[in-house]
Amino acid sequence: MLYLFISLTFLNSCNSSDDNSSDLDPIIGKWQLQSLQENGQEESTPCSRQTALTFLENGTTTINNFYDGDAAGNERCESANGTSIWENLGNSSYKVQDNGETTAIHFSENNTVFSVSDSETYNGTIYTIAITYKKQ
Repeated sequence: MLYLFISLTFLNSCNSSDDNSSDLDPIIGKWQLQSLQENGQEESTPCSRQTALTFLENGTTTINNFYDGDAAGNERCESANGTSIWENLGNSSYKVQDNGETTAIHFSENNTVFSVSDSETYNGTIYTIAITYKKQ
């Protein structure tokens, strides 16, 4: 599930130098995690809601991912940074180079909020993840 979250996270952040330009892709800009739900239950924490993605006009993305705990199970806020390359495929579908998957982005509130969702089956159980970001 963590890998799915990180993969979806790569798709969801933007930073714009000119937010008033109608020519810019709506994903351009900085986006901050607002909600992470698994099977309808909120899973985000104050730590994870620090996660921010920045999509740049040049097709790159910077990721500042925050998560609770470390490999030893300690309860502290950890972070990991990364970069990726994104591409708009049209119809609110985006592709990220690091995993090569296409994800549908659903924009709302005048393109200031976007969400992604995905389902996967693990040991016969279907898990649904819904992630929401808000433009900063």
